[in-house]
Amino acid sequence: QPRPRKPYITPRLKVLAAQLPDYPMILLWAPVGCGKTVAAGYLARHFKGQAFRMNLDTYNPDTFWIRFCNQLAPGLDPESPLPVLAGAICRKGPVLVLVDDYQKAQSPQLSQRLLDLALALPERLKIMICSRHRVFTEDSEPVCKGQVLLIQDRDLLLDEKEIIPFCRSCQVRVSTVQAHTLYAATQGWMMAVFLMLTDFVRTGQLRLSAALPRFLMTQVDQLE
Repeated sequence: QPRPRKPYITPRLKVLAAQLPDYPMILLWAPVGCGKTVAAGYLARHFKGQAFRMNLDTYNPDTFWIRFCNQLAPGLDPESPLPVLAGAICRKGPVLVLVDDYQKAQSPQLSQRLLDLALALPERLKIMICSRHRVFTEDSEPVCKGQVLLIQDRDLLLDEKEIIPFCRSCQVRVSTVQAHTLYAATQGWMMAVFLMLTDFVRTGQLRLSAALPRFLMTQVDQLE
């Protein structure tokens, strides 16, 4: 099986990481298998301050908000004014809060509440959301106003020139022709490339059938 020495980060994501200080909220919106969690970890390491990861264990937006506030500001009423909550969260310095699998409890009201919380102390609090579903669109007010840094699948997918470096990071050598085959079959979807590489190491053949079942499952997942 391919053994990644370290996560592969696209040049586009590296450029976006430099913009992190300019936004109170960062949204990674892409299908499963595009590398959202890896990208979020990379961005968090570039944050100058404390970083907290929250994995959702509820599908209820109100329950999530209560747990969110209790974890980051213990003892404080979740219905406190947002500047008070933000101040309590950032009491010991700048804080980045990473919410993974946000689609589980996602709602327009919760998304706006999180954004308003980040805007209450934009220099000290950042909220990063990973979701499989759309939260804010490119033409939405928060994105257009520069309140949300939107990172989409096009920023995470591999382009054809990145296939060989990605394979190299997985300690697998492929030729230019094989790299073209991988890209043509997967369109740079990172999970599909990895699945095909795993099959390639085992069989010596690049077979789309190694990635297609998982790909189809994710497309169904996007429709749910």
